[in-house]
Amino acid sequence: MKLTRNRLTRFLPATRLPLLTALIWAGLLVGLSAWAAVETKLAIYPKRTTTPAAAPPSVTPVATAISMHPATKTATLANGLLPANMLAMAINYTIAPGATLDIAPISSIIPASPAGMDRMEVTFASVPGVSHGTMYRVSLISAFVWGSGAPNAFMPGSPNNRIFGGEGFRYVNDGTGAGTSETIPVRFRDATGFNFLDTTIVITIDATLVPPTITTQPNPLIRIPSGSTATMSVVATDNGHPPLSYQWYGPQAFAPDTSSPIAGATGTSYMTPALNVVQQNHYWVRVTSPGGVADSIGVTVQVETPTTVTASNAATIYGSANHNINLNSTATAQGVNPLNQGAVQYTCFPLSIISVQSGTIANGIAPPTAVTIPGLSAVGVYPFTAFFQGPAGFADATDSSKTITINPAPTTTTAASTVTSASTSSQSVTLNATVTSAFGPVGEGTVTFTVKRGASTVGSPVTSGTVTNNNASATYTLPANTVAGVLTIAAVYNPKNPAPNYLTSSDSTHTLTVAPVITANTATIPQSATSLTINGFGFDSTPGNNSVAFNNGTGTVTAATYNQLTVTGLSNLVAGVLNAKVTTN
Repeated sequence: MKLTRNRLTRFLPATRLPLLTALIWAGLLVGLSAWAAVETKLAIYPKRTTTPAAAPPSVTPVATAISMHPATKTATLANGLLPANMLAMAINYTIAPGATLDIAPISSIIPASPAGMDRMEVTFASVPGVSHGTMYRVSLISAFVWGSGAPNAFMPGSPNNRIFGGEGFRYVNDGTGAGTSETIPVRFRDATGFNFLDTTIVITIDATLVPPTITTQPNPLIRIPSGSTATMSVVATDNGHPPLSYQWYGPQAFAPDTSSPIAGATGTSYMTPALNVVQQNHYWVRVTSPGGVADSIGVTVQVETPTTVTASNAATIYGSANHNINLNSTATAQGVNPLNQGAVQYTCFPLSIISVQSGTIANGIAPPTAVTIPGLSAVGVYPFTAFFQGPAGFADATDSSKTITINPAPTTTTAASTVTSASTSSQSVTLNATVTSAFGPVGEGTVTFTVKRGASTVGSPVTSGTVTNNNASATYTLPANTVAGVLTIAAVYNPKNPAPNYLTSSDSTHTLTVAPVITANTATIPQSATSLTINGFGFDSTPGNNSVAFNNGTGTVTAATYNQLTVTGLSNLVAGVLNAKVTTN
């Protein structure tokens, strides 16, 4: 039936017509609302896929101090349920200017009712939305700024404005806005979109808050062999807002994700249990005070295949010049036999040996590795470290129990032979010797010279000054009236004392020859003479120890004093000049 105003007028009094008209319009609105609700129910929301980047494209995850004071409030009915579209009370946070607020994971603030809500939508219609900072969606260790497009979109409009329950929301204040608040409209909803809850996140910027400061970050990389523990620690200051509390997260946690707190790990340091699986584990710590929070950098614990390295002791001798020696090691890796990879580095700081690396290990043996011993390195024992460094997945190993021993160096002493003439007065004779060793010239110690006739010492021994560039010399006093002859020079090297760097050595193979002297005289003897007297000095009083050679003729010494020889048995003399040469044995 077609309903018209005339027909309505026919059935209803004119006074009731306005009321009826209002009821009709209300019915139409209800119908439209129901249709819209049906359409909402039928809307299909695509599943978000994210591709976490290796590093945040815009924000370094949790590299700055973080300050927040959550005070979440949600309106609930007596039975704990909310109407599907009820507006919840604001979720309030307070941070210091310049601080970062991380809500991670988002599931930590999603209300329990209505059931099934698993995501949050930021319902700003514009970019940047906030006035004093920047918003991010955080997925694992990657952060995507509000306004980002594909492939990791975070921007106005569904579905690009969503943050799933396992992801995080980050707000970074730019240092402005003290005394004001940022109000961010959000919607919590389920996968269908039928059940949702609208509210706001209100971030108050309070200049009086000062979050704690981490003054010493934990070591970002800890490498351990499987079956070992790892210890990490942090040092923080409360900046006037005590007390500080700590919570460590892991073993596969990245700041600011707080979904993996480690039970009981609430101190400044944390030691893992024994880690047996060869893999990377990830940890971080949150430091909290009444002034805010600060998140540490991440700690990666690399669990690796256990290895060993065993070095051999080495020895050399002292030298004034640089010289090389070889160091040797063997290495093993659990489950790898034989080991044919990795290398060994050697370090001995006292000898300036710094990270000298061997060739590649073959059959568990590192090739002999030459290291340089600096010249003038004193005699002594020097510990060194052998450090095994393998490819990825192999633990490092060290052996610091071995030593390089520098022993005193052997030497060779060689005296120089010399000649002088007999004298009725004492005389000075310079005696010389060289002292050599394998590595560089000798420049320390002295040489003592002793002159001997047979086993008897002639004169007094003398000692040189310090050996310089292998050479030593001393002035020896030959006593007056020393009988001519061949004397032995005994030269002995004396290492310095204390702390000698060389060994002693000697030489008794060189000589000091003392020649007799015939005084100049001219005598005339007949060719038939059978004896002759020779004057001079240095003659041996034993006639047989003196011999005379003539340029013509022969004779025998039959009587001798220091100053005179008597030669008899002259024969074969030729007229002319007779020259005699006396030799004293």
